[in-house]
Amino acid sequence: MSYEAISLAEAQEMFAVWRDAYRAIAIGGQAYKMGTRQLTRADLPEVKKQFDYWRNEVERMSAGTRRGPRVKRVVIRDL
Repeated sequence: MSYEAISLAEAQEMFAVWRDAYRAIAIGGQAYKMGTRQLTRADLPEVKKQFDYWRNEVERMSAGTRRGPRVKRVVIRDL
């Protein structure tokens, strides 16, 4: 994933999309067929991975915590 800035609302929207995809696979299965047409959904592990990622992002943004390492500056002095 890229590290571009996103808002909490965008993260919540993406979480909702992946939650719906996860729910659709859990309820309706991985694939189904109607007549001669067949629909296969995305892999469950990939959907679960994205679901967890966006859930964590929403929780992190809601809590106000930062992502990534904290950068500190050190000045070495010879006394």
